[in-house]
Amino acid sequence: TVLRLTLSSKELKLEGLLQFSRRCDAKGKIDYVAKLIKNLDNDMQVIIFVNSKKFADVVVNNLKKEGLSVGLLTGSKDQLPHERAARLNEFREGKFKILITTNLLAKGFDQRTIGLVINLDLPRDYSTQSEGGERKVDLATYLHRIGRTGRYGDTGLAINLYTTEAEREMIVDIEKHYGVQIKELSKEPKEFDMVNDYLDQIEKRNKEKREELDEKINK
Repeated sequence: TVLRLTLSSKELKLEGLLQFSRRCDAKGKIDYVAKLIKNLDNDMQVIIFVNSKKFADVVVNNLKKEGLSVGLLTGSKDQLPHERAARLNEFREGKFKILITTNLLAKGFDQRTIGLVINLDLPRDYSTQSEGGERKVDLATYLHRIGRTGRYGDTGLAINLYTTEAEREMIVDIEKHYGVQIKELSKEPKEFDMVNDYLDQIEKRNKEKREELDEKINK
């Protein structure tokens, strides 16, 4: 039985972005993402953000071993400008479903086929740190990252993975700063059904909104 959920207007924040968090142990984050994506029922594309080129390489290699269609985009010297442009064009054309990237893609990329953004690493502000020595969350970068979904007035979905209490506090800081609620995804057998149900409803709502807009334009 698939768990059915209904989106309320109160859940649509930051221009229609649904935001969730999920606790994972450090070694299990990539496995969790692989299982999540394998269980997606729709053709929406996915962007996964990480904080370093080194970790991006690890994620790409592991997801490819799982048989997933993955591309990599970073600002490192290993990837020349024309190679980055080619990779972006391939993603736009749908030649692969999942794009792993650093903050290079946090701004200026607009594509309606992005249904899900995953912060495998929460963005950190390296100019500041908390009393315990942890880096604080980069609030502006967080907004730009999750803004890669829900473009042009569409609804989108973002999932933030965290491992420590310090990272959980970063999510609380995001909630306080933007006045939003980031719900916790429960660890249960129907968890992936829930994500699929949200994405199905998002796809349906976005389609209805586009059709309404087309009707207004054609009148």
